[in-house]
Amino acid sequence: MEQTSTLAPRRAMRADDWFHSMINLFIGTLLGSAATGLAQLLLSGAWVMAIIMTVFAVAMILIVLASDKLLDRLFTIGIRPANKPGTKERKPLTRVLSFPAGFLLGIALALLGIDVTLPFATV
Repeated sequence: MEQTSTLAPRRAMRADDWFHSMINLFIGTLLGSAATGLAQLLLSGAWVMAIIMTVFAVAMILIVLASDKLLDRLFTIGIRPANKPGTKERKPLTRVLSFPAGFLLGIALALLGIDVTLPFATV
């Protein structure tokens, strides 16, 4: 039996894909470094501080999401256009993998101690 793939082929990289890939790589690096710092807090016995930081981060995310929904309801833009159903091309693999690669890069930099010397240090 032959298996055929139902997934659409990925599209070629465009200029905006390269831009988004670099942004995702940068954000992934920052989050990887921050996650390593949080793990080091947990393992060093400062788990209460790590929990407090995590609770505050989750609270800030929820506040942002709630305010976005509230502002969307208060300041509507009128009639919204109907959704146009259609098949979208799949994102290029480089763009999809840029965030996880940045996250792993951030972890590696943090474990090597290089993240402290970088201008976007989280420690």
